Amino acid sequence: ELKIIQFLDFESTEVPRGEHLIYKYMQKHPTEVFLQTRYFPQDDKSMLITIYVECANRQKKFRPFTALLFERYFQWVGLSGVTPILKTIAGDAGLDMAELKVCVKSLDVTTTVMVDRIYGESLFVRTTPSYFLNGKSVVGVDALEKALQVWDDTLTQDE
Repeated sequence: ELKIIQFLDFESTEVPRGEHLIYKYMQKHPTEVFLQTRYFPQDDKSMLITIYVECANRQKKFRPFTALLFERYFQWVGLSGVTPILKTIAGDAGLDMAELKVCVKSLDVTTTVMVDRIYGESLFVRTTPSYFLNGKSVVGVDALEKALQVWDDTLTQDE
């Protein structure tokens, strides 16, 4: 079994590539991979985006929301005020907008995000995306790709 913990800042241009790589790998090995996503926002804009992501997660819409967030990356990355586009993405991802409005103001959601950030700092995460594969630190998508290939080779040898 492979346990992956990923620390993400959704403003990072590498996060979508890492997500694609992991989900492709999980499709190849559906019973051997456990994925845990942790948040690691690095500025106020990223914090707001992450709050929307967590609110989507609480409505069981993490994947639809983040898929649209990544797909529309170049529409929002240069903006200072991202709330309007986040609301549009949330609507397009099928979120309950009344529930979202309450959620984004929730202290519980902000606390969840900050606890993840502090946990990452305790593990010496400095940049995103950062991963831990069965406890071993892997920084960046290129390193993740190599580590998954090594893991894949190990699984193939065991068969």
